[in-house]
Amino acid sequence: MPPKLISTRSVYKNPHAEIMVDEVELNGTRWEQVYVTKTNRDGVAILPVVGDSVYMVRQYRYPIHESIWQFPMGGVEKGQSAEQAARQELEEETGITHATLVKLGTFKPDPGMTSAHMHVYLATDFTVGTAHREKTESDMEVQKIKLTALPSMIEAGTANCGYTMSVYLLYALYRKSKHETR
Repeated sequence: MPPKLISTRSVYKNPHAEIMVDEVELNGTRWEQVYVTKTNRDGVAILPVVGDSVYMVRQYRYPIHESIWQFPMGGVEKGQSAEQAARQELEEETGITHATLVKLGTFKPDPGMTSAHMHVYLATDFTVGTAHREKTESDMEVQKIKLTALPSMIEAGTANCGYTMSVYLLYALYRKSKHETR
């Protein structure tokens, strides 16, 4: 049984997100639940694989005050499909175009704090060109990294983004299922 909603209020809103505070009750206990609703509730993450390597991006993330390696990702804009958003983000952040996309799955990255869903795509058979980044991505760098290096990067904390680890897990499950069906 879900908690009963007593009241709800918005404490901050911008074009990208809104911070909500709901007072809820469950079995006689009341509390404030703080969460973020995203304007573009859905997001995409793309794993661009070529041979035994993958393209990753490194970007400074202000809330954690460090630069980390991640797979390309972004939001699904109004009127856009997740696949269209994946293609757009891939080109913007890495310059990759004309990719064959396979949907690996969808996950909820932080269901206790946000309503977001992430749609995950594998990108193969692509062309690498020039990135067309947004102004907020001007510090972003792209690098081709061996897939076998990813577990070590995760263990070392240089690729410790939860989205990236979830995407990598979906990819590992996909590869496992492809090998089992042979």
